[in-house]
Amino acid sequence: MKNATRSTPTSIEKDKKVRVNFDVLPSVNQTLARLVDQLGMTKSELLRRAIDLMELAVEEKEKGNRLAIMDKDQKVITRIVGF
Repeated sequence: MKNATRSTPTSIEKDKKVRVNFDVLPSVNQTLARLVDQLGMTKSELLRRAIDLMELAVEEKEKGNRLAIMDKDQKVITRIVGF
C-alpha cells in the first residue's frame, strides 16, 4: 500500500478568492448600502468584517464569555444575547 500524502495548499491557493452569490431581502440590501456608505468600504469588505465579528462572538461564547456594548465609562449598557 502506498503512503498517502496530504497536499498542503500554497499561500497562493489560500489567498485565492471564491465568488459567493446569495439573495437578500431589499431591506437587507438597503442596510448593506447604508453601512457601505457610512464606513467607506465595499459590500465584500463589509461582509468579510461581519463574518470576522461573528467568528469572534462564537469563539468567545465557547469560552463562556458574553458580548456586551459598553459606554465610554466602561459601563455595560446592553448585553448581546443569542451568540
